[in-house]
Amino acid sequence: MWSKLWKVPVHNKIKEFLWRLANKILPTRDNLSKRGLKIDTYCPFCHNAIETGHHLFLHCHFAKKVWFPSSLGCRIPPLTPIVDWLENCLRSDNVFGRQLSYFVLWKIWFARNQPVFQNRVMDPKVVADAALDSLLEFNDLNHHGLKKQKVDTVWIHDPCFKDFTILQVDACCFFDGSFSLGCVIKILHGEICLATSKLESGTVNPQVAEIMALR
Repeated sequence: MWSKLWKVPVHNKIKEFLWRLANKILPTRDNLSKRGLKIDTYCPFCHNAIETGHHLFLHCHFAKKVWFPSSLGCRIPPLTPIVDWLENCLRSDNVFGRQLSYFVLWKIWFARNQPVFQNRVMDPKVVADAALDSLLEFNDLNHHGLKKQKVDTVWIHDPCFKDFTILQVDACCFFDGSFSLGCVIKILHGEICLATSKLESGTVNPQVAEIMALR
């Protein structure tokens, strides 16, 4: 995996970060605890699960709120291991999509360090936008010729349906008796036409909440 990661056109610091993530030596709270540090091991975003690489970057509600409004429009299947997800990205022929995925991971890690060291929490949409802006700047400065390339959604959509509009919904339920709904409408090549989210009060299961997001 490392040889493939090294060939992806991103900052060297991001490549090193990805290598640490893939080898499970990134200083997440669960890894620090395994090294003998007596620390709070819960996720600094949701405080409901142990901060593992899988949880922090893919399954925490904060991470989902970053991935969903991004140009990738990703919805991560439950229990997906982070290493498997990285390998799937590497198998994609979409270079820009791979780049953006890795910039998003890097920006999630940056956002994670804000509540840990600065006692502040970033807006997930700001994190998603910052990842795209940083990638476009990187490609512009390094002349990769990918600056204006749209993100292909072939990873999750059949490219045969060229003229279709994509409606994506998601929901997240919290332990305090509230839940959030999100909806994104985009055309197939990734351009977002509409994005909206809403916080509701009440106790529902995630499946019902996602149906409510369609209303």
